[in-house]
Amino acid sequence: MKKILIIEDDLGILEAMRMALEAEGHCVFSCADASDIYGHINRDHPDLIILDLFLPGTKGDAVCRDLKRAKTTRDIPLILTSANNNLEKIAISTKADAFLAKPFDLDHLYSLITTLTKT
Repeated sequence: MKKILIIEDDLGILEAMRMALEAEGHCVFSCADASDIYGHINRDHPDLIILDLFLPGTKGDAVCRDLKRAKTTRDIPLILTSANNNLEKIAISTKADAFLAKPFDLDHLYSLITTLTKT
C-alpha cells in the first residue's frame, strides 16, 4: 500500500482518482488546491504526489518546481497532470518525475505509480 497525495481542483476527477486508487489498495489523501500542500506532506508523508497543473490561486508548475527544489520534498515522486498540450515540456522543465495527460487511462496511472514507487 502506497500513500498518495492528490492535488486536483476538479472534484469529479479528484473523486474518481481517489476511488480508483483506494480500490487498488492505496491510502489516498487529497486537497482541491495547493494552499496546505506542505501541511499534507508533513502530516501524511506521501510516497507519491499527483499534482494538477492548473489550480485556484496558483499554478501547479510553480508548486512542482518548489517541491523539487526543497530538500524535504525533492525525493517524493511527483506526477504532473493536465489537459495542456505542452504538458510533457512543462513536466521536464519543472523536474516532475512523470506526467499524465487528461483524459487519462487508469491502467497508465497505475503503471506510473508502480514504476515511481518501487523500493
